[in-house]
Amino acid sequence: MKRFILPVVPCLLLTVACGTPEDDPVGTGGDYDEALLEAYLRAIPSASMLEAPVPDSTMSEKGVADVGDPAMFPQHAVPIARNINQTVKALLDTLESVVQYPPSAYNSETREFVWGPFENSASAVEGDTVYLYIRDQGEGADFRYVYAWLRGVSNDVSTMTPVIWGGQNPDPDNEDYGDGVALWDYEANHAWMAEHYPDEPAARGRFVARFARGLSEDNPDHEVTVVVAVFRDFVSEGADPGTEPEDLDYFWGNVFDGANELDFLDLEYQEDLQGTSSSAEEDFGMRLAFYNSGVGRAEADVTGGDLPTDIPGYILESAECWDAALARTYYDVIAVPEDPASEQPEYVVQMEGAAENCALESLDSIPSLDDLDPTFLQALDDLASNGVPQE
Repeated sequence: MKRFILPVVPCLLLTVACGTPEDDPVGTGGDYDEALLEAYLRAIPSASMLEAPVPDSTMSEKGVADVGDPAMFPQHAVPIARNINQTVKALLDTLESVVQYPPSAYNSETREFVWGPFENSASAVEGDTVYLYIRDQGEGADFRYVYAWLRGVSNDVSTMTPVIWGGQNPDPDNEDYGDGVALWDYEANHAWMAEHYPDEPAARGRFVARFARGLSEDNPDHEVTVVVAVFRDFVSEGADPGTEPEDLDYFWGNVFDGANELDFLDLEYQEDLQGTSSSAEEDFGMRLAFYNSGVGRAEADVTGGDLPTDIPGYILESAECWDAALARTYYDVIAVPEDPASEQPEYVVQMEGAAENCALESLDSIPSLDDLDPTFLQALDDLASNGVPQE
C-alpha cells in the first residue's frame, strides 16, 4: 500500500547552510526595547503548538493485525503524523536558528524587525543570501504579527523569494496561547532551486497550517489545541519522474484537563487499496481518537477508485479499537450502499472481537474535517494553492 511520504529534512530543503553567518551572528540591531522584540518573536509558534502527539505502535510482524496484535490504523496514521511533525519542527528550527540572535535592525515606520540579508556561507551559489522579517500589522489585521523567510542571490530584498511565511495573534495574557497560520512554499523554493541549483532535487507543492491554543469556552478548565493543515500538489524530494502530485488534509486536536488528555486526528488522502482490481487510487478518510496516547478508536471510509467496479454501488466503512498498549480489541469492515436510499443491504466483509470491548463506542462526538466551516477550509485551500499572499 502506497504511503504519503513527506520530507524529513533540517532546513526547508534549502540544500545550503541554514544558520547564521560564520562569525558575526546577524547584527547588533541598534537601539530597541527588549520587551518589544519579545512581543514580535511570539509571531513564531512553538513546535508544541503545531506538533501532534501520536500513539506509538509496533508494526505487526504478520502484516495484518488480529485481536491482541498491534492495532492497524495507528500504524497507517502515525507515520504520516510523525513525518508532518518532523517537517514542522525542522522548519521552525530554521527560523529559530536566526531569531535566537539579535536582529540586524528595527524599522519604527514599518514596525518590523529584520535579520539579514546575510550570506549562506556553505552555498555553492555566489551571493546566495537569506533574510527574515517580523512585522507588526496592528490590532485590526487578520494576524497581528507576520513573518517571512526569504532567499536570494544578492542583498536586494525586493528580488528575494519568500519560502516560509506565517502570522500569529498571541494571547496577551498567556505566552503559550494564540492562533496563527504557517505556510511552507515548496513550490517557490523549487523554482528558486531550479534557477540556481538545477542539478539538486527539491520538493514541490505547498503546506499550510492554521492553528490555535487556548482555554475552552465551554469548559474553561480545559486547554484545547487544534491544527488544520493541508498539502497541495505535493511531490517529495527525489521522487521518480512522472510521480503524480498528492493532496493531504489533516485535522488534529488535543483537549487537556490538567491530568488527562484526549487527542483526535482526521486524515483525508488517496492511496491504492490492497485487493482491488487495479492500481487506481481510492479516497481514504481516517479518523482516530485516543486517551493519554493509549486506548482509542479509529474509523475509516474508502470511496472512489476501483470500488465502483469491484463492489458497484458500495463504499467501505471500517472501525478498530485498541487498549492502552495499542493492542487491537475490535475490528470490522462493512460494505455500505453509497446511496443512502438504495435498497442494497449492508454486509460485513470482516469482523474480529466484540464491539463492547471498545472504550469509545463511536467518534460521533469527536470533531472532524466535516464539522469545519467550508469557507474556512476554502481559504486554507486557496492559500495552499496560491502561495504567499501578495503585499
